[in-house]
Amino acid sequence: MASCLDFICKIDTESYSIDFTCENSQVTANMNDEETISYDTTGQTGLKVTLDQSQTYAGNNHTYKVTGEIDIDIRQNTVRYNISATGGEIGDIPQTCIN
Repeated sequence: MASCLDFICKIDTESYSIDFTCENSQVTANMNDEETISYDTTGQTGLKVTLDQSQTYAGNNHTYKVTGEIDIDIRQNTVRYNISATGGEIGDIPQTCIN
């Protein structure tokens, strides 16, 4: 069962979301993400998203820093990720979602 210190990564080949389990007020996000697309002679083969975000919740002014990478292999229809969050209720010791 998730605690207030957990964050949840919902990631697939089509979309992603990152949620903090005990935050329920309006969020303001600053997204400095970068995308890199891989190609070969047959077309697009992959997508890499480098996350660099801050999310601040209005109800308690908690700010979380979210960093990491999402790698999508289009040919294999697979996704790998390594995402960390710090700040807010989490503090300075990162929580991580890895696949």
